[in-house]
Amino acid sequence: MKLLSIEHIHEIADKLFVSKDVSYVGDQLRYLVLHAAILNLRFSYLGRLWRVRDLEGRESFNNTSEIWYPAAENVNIGRLNDAGEPFLYLSFILETALGEKKVQEGDCLQVGMYRFKPHKNPYLAVFGEKSRGVRGVGSLFPVMKDQVSRILGELVSVSPRHANSYRYSDALFDHILRDANASSKEYLY
Repeated sequence: MKLLSIEHIHEIADKLFVSKDVSYVGDQLRYLVLHAAILNLRFSYLGRLWRVRDLEGRESFNNTSEIWYPAAENVNIGRLNDAGEPFLYLSFILETALGEKKVQEGDCLQVGMYRFKPHKNPYLAVFGEKSRGVRGVGSLFPVMKDQVSRILGELVSVSPRHANSYRYSDALFDHILRDANASSKEYLY
């Protein structure tokens, strides 16, 4: 695993957050993702997954497919997608899904609740959450905590500097992905 130095990551982040150039920001984020040591693991999750969708008027949708991911022509830029690229946003916590919609009194919404089929263990790609998971904050997956702790332990034994770089790059993505004002910046970052 090739890790960037904290200084180099910090230098990129400083330039990144003052730029409004979509190409530059995209190039820098792709470069950082390549060095972010994304953790991929299988996990078992029997809990609920939530989706909230605005209603057009006050009539509810009649079919689950209507609140699944939207048609490409209805897709605006989002936290993880570009305009015209459908992406299914689900949350482990209903309040998070409602918060992302910035729900106001009088809004009409439909909530969908989903579960994985028993004995189906999907893959989970993790970045921007690893440090929280190790501390036991915000992570629903003990297996993630174990994996990240093992990786950090190995990195510390080789080089504490590499372990800190691993955590620093992950903290940068945590900051980007949790930005409550991302929509007002048109999800540039």
